[in-house]
Amino acid sequence: MIAALLLAVAVQSPQSASLPGATVRGRVTNAEGRPLAGVLVRLQRAGDRSEPPPVHVDDSGVFEATNIPPGDYTLFASRTGYQSAGYPERAGQTRGTLLSLGPGETKDRITIVLRRAGAIAGRIVDRNGDPVEGVLVSVLLIPPRALRSQRAAMAAAFAPARRTNDLGEFRVYNVLPGDYFVVASAVPVNGLGGVILPGHGATFFPGAAAVEGAQVVHVGGSETVAGIDFALAPARLATVAGQMLSSAGQPFQGGIHMRLSRRSGVDLGSVGAYTYPDGRFEFRNVSPGEYVIESQNNNERAFQYVSVDGADVTGVIVQTHNGSTIDGRLVFDGNSPPSRISGEVLATTLDPDLSGAQQRVPVRADGTFQVTGVFGPRQLRYLGGASGWTVRQILAAGNDITDSFVPFGSAAQSLKDVQIVLTDQLTTITGMSTDRRGNPQISGAIVVFSDDPQKWTSLTRYVRTARLSRDGTFSLTGMPPGGYYIAAVAALPENGLVEALFEPDFLEPLSRDAKHILASESQPVSVSVRVAEQ
Repeated sequence: MIAALLLAVAVQSPQSASLPGATVRGRVTNAEGRPLAGVLVRLQRAGDRSEPPPVHVDDSGVFEATNIPPGDYTLFASRTGYQSAGYPERAGQTRGTLLSLGPGETKDRITIVLRRAGAIAGRIVDRNGDPVEGVLVSVLLIPPRALRSQRAAMAAAFAPARRTNDLGEFRVYNVLPGDYFVVASAVPVNGLGGVILPGHGATFFPGAAAVEGAQVVHVGGSETVAGIDFALAPARLATVAGQMLSSAGQPFQGGIHMRLSRRSGVDLGSVGAYTYPDGRFEFRNVSPGEYVIESQNNNERAFQYVSVDGADVTGVIVQTHNGSTIDGRLVFDGNSPPSRISGEVLATTLDPDLSGAQQRVPVRADGTFQVTGVFGPRQLRYLGGASGWTVRQILAAGNDITDSFVPFGSAAQSLKDVQIVLTDQLTTITGMSTDRRGNPQISGAIVVFSDDPQKWTSLTRYVRTARLSRDGTFSLTGMPPGGYYIAAVAALPENGLVEALFEPDFLEPLSRDAKHILASESQPVSVSVRVAEQ
């Protein structure tokens, strides 16, 4: 007898509690059609970030979820060693499209197919062709092109690094489809021990000492890419040494680490240093490259760039500071301000070398806020909390900094009386999405993006999406006035809609057949769009 485990999904609202729950039944198989056990099946309600408990598939690959509140859901399955997959399955999507469940409705005969994850295999040798044992080999997932200025290629969390065996062989498995750099390191992970092979540091396939010479390795679905054989590149390893000082100029022995600048395009993680009571520090066995040293002393922090070219770098002073402070308030331009003021102010950056990229603080009940310990170029944003209001502009010393990055780090760069000006005169965009036959399109999303490609950037206010209702209608309010393209997409791109929103490769083709509108605070816009061909 099939013993499928049941899942009672948490009730989302009083209204849904009064309606009979839905049921979803199905099975999970591998690519050959055989049932898969040990799989987790999840139902995620649209617009709800909470993660309900998963359904455990039984030994026959069967699952059943009951008492599901009516609504729109994504249904997907996952298991270690396999690529996650959704239902209904659509190329390039992990979580499928929306599955609409009505009161008391039963969806059965659902089949989710999981395909094996890929692998990268090869051999590491020295310059004489002899195998090197114990070398750590990592695969670094390369981000989408539009995000590479702010996000470095970094170790794929789902595919842990592996060490070479006595034959110099390695196999990194659980690799999902994508583009990767392969890097072999002859230096211990923490950087404090001796090198495995003296005179060698990190080497990128096919044998380059720097990422500029790295070759991209593409892994397709369920593909094992073999033959990634290369020799460790010789390098002049150096020592970086100096002293840590507080903002008062006092030496201290505290936390300090160093990593390759993410502006290089890769993130190899950080290494520790030998430290001493008089504040001295030493990073040993450092390969050539551009690095960032980060130190912390209580609430003070420091960021110091260092260039290494094979010679020892000494006398580096790393001095911590409290950072800058941003004091400001909300200003309401319109009718009576809301009786209750809340929300958050976000100070964010695109600098890939700054840790703590997003600093957020709550707005006080009187509409004031303060952000402390701010370092690096930051852009300010106000997040929610004032229904019916949106940001018109952000002013600092009379200058409009709404979409600007402002430098911070020292007390002299602090800002006072920053005004986040909110307006209740909102732009409103409504409409309906239809498929090629003219029927309402209820899956996918609406994409609204500026007609100025210079505004297609991460953190922009000029690119947003709207969810489609069950009758194909949508509504979007509060975008800055201006010209926009509006398009409907039925399927998410391979790397996910959120990231693709900022990619010219995604937005530019959409703009060709998209509707063009002018959004203003005085005149609502209503438009009908047909789902884009993909």
